[in-house]
Amino acid sequence: MATTSMQPTLIEKRTEWLAALSSTDPHSIASQIHRLLDDAASFEVIDTARASAPLVDSANPVLGVQLNGELHNLLDRTFFTSQAIAIRRLSDSYDLHSKNKGGKDKSVYSLLALLKDMREHVGLFTRKQMMEAEGLEPDSKKAEQSYDECGLSERDNVGSCARTVPPNIFRAVHRHRQLSWIIGTENPISSDAIEDKVLLTICEKVGIACENVHQHVDKFIAHASTPKSRGGVKPEVAHLTFEELRKAYQAICEAFSFISRDILGDSDRWLLPVPMSQIGRFLDRPMVDAEVVSSLGTVWKNFGNKSSEWRLWGIEGYLREFGQSGNKKTGK
Repeated sequence: MATTSMQPTLIEKRTEWLAALSSTDPHSIASQIHRLLDDAASFEVIDTARASAPLVDSANPVLGVQLNGELHNLLDRTFFTSQAIAIRRLSDSYDLHSKNKGGKDKSVYSLLALLKDMREHVGLFTRKQMMEAEGLEPDSKKAEQSYDECGLSERDNVGSCARTVPPNIFRAVHRHRQLSWIIGTENPISSDAIEDKVLLTICEKVGIACENVHQHVDKFIAHASTPKSRGGVKPEVAHLTFEELRKAYQAICEAFSFISRDILGDSDRWLLPVPMSQIGRFLDRPMVDAEVVSSLGTVWKNFGNKSSEWRLWGIEGYLREFGQSGNKKTGK
């Protein structure tokens, strides 16, 4: 006789979704957002600081400012590249649970992967199941009644309008009111449910905000697209600006908070990490002493010599490495 697998409960799925969102795993969605925002805030600090750098020659502004070109060009390139990749990962549309044809696990942690899995189990999102999964009173009227009774007993005992409500009762009333707003009802009942369109709307919000970054990564970072391939790319895709990144930051953070706090009932979270040292510390100091600067040209020259060796690799190098047969030689 064929057996059918048991469908997961909301308690099980909620635990899984919260782990994807906020666990200590370095790839959890919260961990990814922390790194994303930490780098973004650090870049803004540095970018603001260097805007006040003095000119090389005040009489000839075209000569630029007194900043090291190698350092700041590298900073700009790597910042926009790393941020675009991070946004692309957070809005990846792969699955939270996935295996390829060979059985290799291809699961990913991303906002869209999470939302896709939540949509596949949208039938679990009834008021009753959601409240029970959070360990709260599932009946809205009973929760409100308990809340009111706490207020009455407080007035009876103290003789004032002060209200001391146990956290679980206050939380239950608050969550019922939250869910009523999300569900769109003024008459809550246990069978109320969050509709798929709520989750779909959040998917679309993230997808639209990150669309230009996705295209930029596909055409200019993950793949070296040909002129023909990138011919129709919009300017805002070809040349990412900080404002384009900021648009993606906002959508990602808003979606994360809405899913975590308002849908799954988790605690609110501060998304930008607390700095471990004073902001801007040592920015007013030279990076290296003058005698070190004078030796840095040698470092560049040595790297150039090494790259020249790679340039000269040809027939002799091929034969030494692969032999006449073309098979790579292995040492014994």
